Amino acid sequence: MNNPPLWPMITKAGSSYILNYGLNNAASETSIGISTGYQLFKAQLWHNGELVWEGFSSADAAKDGTTKPSLVHWEVLRNKYNSSTYDASAFVVTDASKGSIQYTGDHLQSASGFETPLANIIKCSVTWQDKLYYGTIPITTAWTRDTKYRVGLKDYTGFRYVVYTSDGMTPQYDNSHPFEFICLEKINGIWEDISII
Repeated sequence: MNNPPLWPMITKAGSSYILNYGLNNAASETSIGISTGYQLFKAQLWHNGELVWEGFSSADAAKDGTTKPSLVHWEVLRNKYNSSTYDASAFVVTDASKGSIQYTGDHLQSASGFETPLANIIKCSVTWQDKLYYGTIPITTAWTRDTKYRVGLKDYTGFRYVVYTSDGMTPQYDNSHPFEFICLEKINGIWEDISII
């Protein structure tokens, strides 16, 4: 299997929804349904540069073959404005203990017809040896009207890390390499980068 891209992206191309990497040993992209949950990501725990655990749920054993996390929990990370109002999201976690995530295909539109941002950040919390660890990853969504085109985020662009203050406010993003979009066109069966440089 090819290495997945640094930034996951789902593109609505015509009537299909395309994930920009392969699932279940697929070689490249995967066509996904909007009524099905998928295990899109594995969580990993590292200690002193060594991978000690990776998996989807607390049933997955560590690299030593025996140790397991006491709790693995997946959720969509979004702002809460009052007791019943949250940021909208195009994703639903259908099984929080196993990392099953469903793309709903929902998008909001503004009065001008452009899509507005959604809360499309997935958070995984892992309790390991009585300590809580968590990680987040954004999923970009895009629409194209023609199935012979794809848009994406160029690998090795965008922030690599975010530093938060203790109260979680005013994050500082690494902006040494701004995000860059690429445009691909399928030419003679091969995806070619046709981005303007």
